Amino acid sequence: MPESDLDALLKLSGDIDGVHKVRVYGRIGQMALEYDEQCRAGVLDALCALDAQAIADAKTGYVMQLEPRKHKLVMDLATLIGAHYARRWFLPTPLRAVFVVAGYMAFLRAALHELA
Repeated sequence: MPESDLDALLKLSGDIDGVHKVRVYGRIGQMALEYDEQCRAGVLDALCALDAQAIADAKTGYVMQLEPRKHKLVMDLATLIGAHYARRWFLPTPLRAVFVVAGYMAFLRAALHELA
């Protein structure tokens, strides 16, 4: 699925009755849904009904154009590199170590949350 269709897929799958939460993992080509167990058959039927035409129709319903994702990735990388060099140049070594450990803890917490 093209990356430009991911927002439409999120919108369509989020509008299905019984679905609480939708996550689309574009890089690996998978999608995760949280839904009511009683609505399982209806959710699966609605997902099977999603096709290229439904996604194209959902894309035409947008009122605004969303920002491309590549720009966000470049800005995240620039912030990451800029913060690294700012800490390296302006902070003493013990404080840099504290920032590294704090950053790792946030990463570890997010990783454990995703695994759960």
